[in-house]
Amino acid sequence: MPFTTVQGLRLYYDVHGHPRRADTPPLLLIAGLGFSTWCWFKQLPALAEHHQVIVFDNRGTGRSEKPRHPYSVTRMVEDTIGLLDALDVRRAHVLGTSLGGFVAQELAARHPARVGRLVLCCTSYGGPRSVPMSWSALSATLGWGSIDRTQAILRGLRIATSQPYCDEHLDELVQIAEWRQSDPLSRADYFRQVMAGVRFDGLHQARTIAAPTLVLHGTDDRVVPVANARLLGAALPDATVHLLDGAGHLVFIERAAQVNRMILDFLEASAQPAYGQARSD
Repeated sequence: MPFTTVQGLRLYYDVHGHPRRADTPPLLLIAGLGFSTWCWFKQLPALAEHHQVIVFDNRGTGRSEKPRHPYSVTRMVEDTIGLLDALDVRRAHVLGTSLGGFVAQELAARHPARVGRLVLCCTSYGGPRSVPMSWSALSATLGWGSIDRTQAILRGLRIATSQPYCDEHLDELVQIAEWRQSDPLSRADYFRQVMAGVRFDGLHQARTIAAPTLVLHGTDDRVVPVANARLLGAALPDATVHLLDGAGHLVFIERAAQVNRMILDFLEASAQPAYGQARSD
């Protein structure tokens, strides 16, 4: 299993797809709250056909080390930069989902030379000027009132997906729940990630991001309400926003074929128009 040590912390990573080409940056995927590399099960087969794809477990998740000190998005950015350095990657396209979208934004703002194109999925710029989730969604996401970890995971996944997806893909939802259940993420590490997200306020940084950016969001997202996609797209200097009608928070799983095609088209485009308008697909 490939590991590297960054900031004194062992991080698990994996590399998929074709050997890296000098003229094509690899694609780095940054997972969201509590998720590890298994979450890309619908992205890797499609994206790795066209790009070298790097995935890794954020600190505290999966096979990466679980530090005891508080987490922050800035620390997670430096983990990411350390991983790129260890792999001798000077520049990468970056895709971040949810909390991983916070990391991707700060990475692009603080280290602009390291980011080619940026994809932000089911995320926001955080802070008090973003639109918060409802109290019921927050309760389910954090597992409040659940009798055990399994029930907490299933409640969170049902909030994170649309009702049609739950009805039509119960077997897939159960598989995701099993992956979450088998992940050695402790409750303490989960809440360290939660607090890293709570403390993030990226509006000012978003306004400085030079990378062409694709914003993807489901219109029925109950974890990060869809209004955040419009706000984020308006704050970014060079962004195109696509809203996927009826999809929930885990839009990259629910609408994987559509999302993957949008990502590939965006990465392969020679230019991206600035200030793209939001649209539903």
